[in-house]
Amino acid sequence: MDVAQPLKQTDVERPWKNLGVEFGTDPVVKAMLNASIDIELGDGNLTLFRSDHWLGSESPCLVAPELCKLVQPHIRNGRSVAAALVDKKWIQDISGMLKFPAISEYLKFWPLLEEVELRSGVEDVIKWKWTPNATYSARSA
Repeated sequence: MDVAQPLKQTDVERPWKNLGVEFGTDPVVKAMLNASIDIELGDGNLTLFRSDHWLGSESPCLVAPELCKLVQPHIRNGRSVAAALVDKKWIQDISGMLKFPAISEYLKFWPLLEEVELRSGVEDVIKWKWTPNATYSARSA
């Protein structure tokens, strides 16, 4: 019997969290997941800043791939939208030399983030596209 569970990208209570298995490292699996969910941004605490598709149908790493390469993997794969936007922490995460492609992406990316408004006290909603109730189940996957 499948029990529907809400998807929470940054949820530390995920049953697989301590198994030492990184599901998000396989690009095919990650692409399938991103194609299967819609994210409605609330307070930004459950959504990963750089890899989740919360900018419409894209993620910051798709919008600005060269800029994304200048962020350490543990930060790139772990910082929530809420944490990244506080005091523009996403800028401080960038390290290394900015070459023209990364600078160009930065200039295009900045205005997108200036329009983002988080809703305090409202949890992000991650909707599974393949069920009528928008809730993930193993059967639907």
